[in-house]
Amino acid sequence: MHHYRNTTATGTSLQRSRTHVTFSNVHLAMPGGHAPMSTGVPTDNGDYNPNSIGTRPAFGFYLHNVTGIHFMNSSFEFSKNDGRPAILANTGGNVSV
Repeated sequence: MHHYRNTTATGTSLQRSRTHVTFSNVHLAMPGGHAPMSTGVPTDNGDYNPNSIGTRPAFGFYLHNVTGIHFMNSSFEFSKNDGRPAILANTGGNVSV
């Protein structure tokens, strides 16, 4: 099991493949400014570098193929209005906020 506690991030992203992760007291301040987009899985074009995927369909956490992710006492905000959700879980299970 992995735990991320007392974390504050501004304009960054955590890119990991994990199961059974708890985020406690994690606060993200993201730039925002994107329109709503498809909630489908972004393509990596055969490049496994996470940055090759481009804009994610969520402004905070885009969760794909993960299980047992829990957020406790956490917040997600943006500087500019954003049409994407704060958290999007795609092909996963047991996610709690």
